[in-house]
Amino acid sequence: MHYDLELESPLAWISYDYFKHWGEKVGGESGFTSTGFMQFVEPDAAGSLQANIQMQQKLGIHTLLINGEDVGRLAPHFYREDIQMAAYEPESGYADPSSCTQSFIDRARESGCGLVQNCEVLRLLVEGDTMRGVKTSEGDFLHR
Repeated sequence: MHYDLELESPLAWISYDYFKHWGEKVGGESGFTSTGFMQFVEPDAAGSLQANIQMQQKLGIHTLLINGEDVGRLAPHFYREDIQMAAYEPESGYADPSSCTQSFIDRARESGCGLVQNCEVLRLLVEGDTMRGVKTSEGDFLHR
């Protein structure tokens, strides 16, 4: 969830809740694996790292500023002679894109939707600020 743009971090934080509760929110499997995450920077970027951590903490993201000794306790196999500081997110991880996609497809089908593949999207059909459908090489698909 460690991004330096404040617009991306909230999206990552919201997504984390989805992955954490995938079965309840979407159904199926996401393959989410919590691994933790460390962001290392050169010493001249320490100020930026600290600013990122503060911004993320304000959003509710569990992230900490750690030093080389902390890295050694968390990942003893890491070379850490030159590590002065790092950001650490204990809850971060990754998901399996294929499992996530299949879960979304299955949920959409359960809700009465269909899946059209090998179809080129030509244009979004928008009225005002509302998307009404999609114009494709296979015809128009309109929101009901």
